[in-house]
Amino acid sequence: MDLILDVDKAAEVADAVKGLGLKRDRYLDERYYPPPDDPRELQLAYFAAAVAVDHRTSTFGPFEGYIDGEFFHGADALWRLARRAYPELFSPERLASLTLEEGMRLFSIGGKAVWDLGVRVLLLRDLGRKAAEAGGFAKWLDVGSVAELAERLKRARAYEDPVKKKALLLAKFLEGRGLLKFSDPAELRRPRRQPRLAHSL
Repeated sequence: MDLILDVDKAAEVADAVKGLGLKRDRYLDERYYPPPDDPRELQLAYFAAAVAVDHRTSTFGPFEGYIDGEFFHGADALWRLARRAYPELFSPERLASLTLEEGMRLFSIGGKAVWDLGVRVLLLRDLGRKAAEAGGFAKWLDVGSVAELAERLKRARAYEDPVKKKALLLAKFLEGRGLLKFSDPAELRRPRRQPRLAHSL
């Protein structure tokens, strides 16, 4: 079967999409993200930590429930809970010393913890240690390219994935918030299977 591309129709669709006035998401919804005027170090720590634990939230049942009177599900619930712990949790030292009991309080809804809680706590502790060794998140993540960010992040267990799914997701958040500017922005649009981004659409 041959595929025929109507170039004129494609141009019409492109013009229509341009006319919609769509803008790049800046990740400003404060239910999920810190205030944009907060110190850069805190914001970098928050996004690096939240992305580090943003993987499947349920295996034996949904991770969902009411948080502050609003219903959240899956990744949205995870990010909402992380946001409630901001800014207190988001320093290298604090992350590095996170206990399982604290993780249980942080990532539970109605007494039910997120699936894989122990692994998430270990990932956050490792991330905190690596950031502390680098002199903080700003020093560790202050790079000029997506490729360099992914390379630096590989030191942390949460970002070891050879496909770099989480590194790319973090790069999108940091670029969208204006926390980093990349010389290779096309890397942000390369097709890769992503963790769910429901809360950022």
